[in-house]
Amino acid sequence: MKKFAALFVFFNAVLCFAGAPNWLFDLEKEFPSQKFIRAIGEGKTESLAKNAALCELAAYFGQQVESNLHASQNWGNDGFTQSERSWFLRGMSVASQAELFCVRFSQCYFDKRQEKHSVCAYINKDELWSVLERKANLALKDCDAAAKIAIAQSEPLRKIILLNKAQKYYQYFCSLWHAELCVYPKKSDAHNVFARNAAVCLAELPALKKMASICVIVNGDKNGCVRSKICQLLNGEGLAAASNGGAYTLRANVVWNQSTFGGVCSAVPQIQVAVTGKNGLVASFAGGCDKVGAYNKQTLDRLSVVALQELLDERFVAECFY
Repeated sequence: MKKFAALFVFFNAVLCFAGAPNWLFDLEKEFPSQKFIRAIGEGKTESLAKNAALCELAAYFGQQVESNLHASQNWGNDGFTQSERSWFLRGMSVASQAELFCVRFSQCYFDKRQEKHSVCAYINKDELWSVLERKANLALKDCDAAAKIAIAQSEPLRKIILLNKAQKYYQYFCSLWHAELCVYPKKSDAHNVFARNAAVCLAELPALKKMASICVIVNGDKNGCVRSKICQLLNGEGLAAASNGGAYTLRANVVWNQSTFGGVCSAVPQIQVAVTGKNGLVASFAGGCDKVGAYNKQTLDRLSVVALQELLDERFVAECFY
């Protein structure tokens, strides 16, 4: 009787897993870690299984990021100042949001007994390296070009604007570079050197921003709402906004373009911004909102201010200081 029961269990297991893919039992044999980054996902549907596998892949890169960050933070006599080290580590941490490239999926397997789908997501390391290296080299060139132009500038705010551009390229470069370190760490020497040199260059930004206080003047404002939003955005970028006596002057002219027709009030808010220093114009911005409407002026004023604040949120900093 026991022998029969054992045979029954054995044949039941065979039937349950008949047709199951090899990777489900021996992932290393099917997708060796020397050549692949891989992860298995499970879910009630094929789509959920694929999403789970992608999350596992992303977690792998995230864990590698944390590991390398920890190693970097424990470096000894590395020649970095505290500010430079901060920029270097900040750039590395961006990699946790890195895009996944070259992902492929195995054929989905459905386990009828457990009513679940399983799929393996995998990345060929050689293929991924080729993509990362090409994209990182392009980002490196953009960052290097912006940094060199910035270094040649003597005007602090112009230098800040150019270094902001370099920083944006640098952060994208770092996400790619750190993904390279997760794939083939010993092949990234040239990018390791650039990452450190760029960090040293960008470490100048915080000190420069402290020198670039900006006096904000807004003509045509409504209860100081537009000026308040501009000051908030400047402060968010590390630029000090002042009521008077700044190293630079930001003058904004707001035109609300209000009208009334058939009992309905409407407005098309517009704004023009010019930032000047002792040597003239340094940066500028201009934008307009879509028409807003209301049945009374009080509501129209509120909606107009909100529309203009949203415009400033979306475009002002990016177009004026990057």
